[in-house]
Amino acid sequence: MSAGRPGQCGAPNLAKVGVEGSNPFARSKILQANQRVGSLGRGRLLLPKPVAALLVDLDIVKSHSRPHVSDDNPFSEAQFKTMKYRPDFPPRFGSLEDARAHCQAFFTWYNTIHRHSGIAYMTPHSVHYGQADAMLVTRQTALDAAFRRNPNHFKGKNPRPIALPEAVWINPPSNDKSASQQPLNYSLNS
Repeated sequence: MSAGRPGQCGAPNLAKVGVEGSNPFARSKILQANQRVGSLGRGRLLLPKPVAALLVDLDIVKSHSRPHVSDDNPFSEAQFKTMKYRPDFPPRFGSLEDARAHCQAFFTWYNTIHRHSGIAYMTPHSVHYGQADAMLVTRQTALDAAFRRNPNHFKGKNPRPIALPEAVWINPPSNDKSASQQPLNYSLNS
């Protein structure tokens, strides 16, 4: 798609869009003096130009980063990948109700049974409801018993369970100490 203002890019002083083109809808559209136009039809209104030049003409800053965009959330992306690679994920849902039923079962499993590496292989449910510390004690007891049975398996060092992180961030704050930020609602209960 090409875009610009009337009188620019090879479209000098057009009062109607597509007068010479074969698009009947475009032929009937009257332009205002400051209206930006484009052509996707067969009639050539504007000279094509690279997207970068078009962005400059439209006063749009070119950027490849998308800060604070919801689909860049690594937690959501990981959850979606886990859902798609589950063996029970269907190739197609029969209806909206089927999709909702599948997602209800999946989210229950994901939050209460599935263990997440980012939170020391705990479930989000156990961390959120303060059960993680008791689970770490149980893990340490099991590791101590395994070490007593076969210390050579652990190269003579008593194993320790993975520690819970202090906080889990989507976008960690900058190291700038002047701007103090509180964690988003993803911090773990202690």
